[in-house]
Amino acid sequence: GETILVDAPQGLAGRMPGDTFVVHTSTGPLLFHRVSVADPCVEFSRFCLSEEPSMTVSDAVRQALVDLDGGARGYRAVAAGRGVLRLGDQLEPR
Repeated sequence: GETILVDAPQGLAGRMPGDTFVVHTSTGPLLFHRVSVADPCVEFSRFCLSEEPSMTVSDAVRQALVDLDGGARGYRAVAAGRGVLRLGDQLEPR
């Protein structure tokens, strides 16, 4: 799978109603389905905090796991077709 970075000034947590969204590209709309919350994990939280790998989990990582839950980390989805996404394409929740 690929990663899509989205500029969302208010964040993405709780902002993906339903299980589909569309990205409007220069060549037409690209539908994504089976949307689900990407649960935060220790490794991603450490990456966000610039922490080194460790056998113990710091308080900062524990808090990041809470803060990144509910869609704040992002979402997973499956593209219904093929396409190329470019800077400036628009995402529309459905």
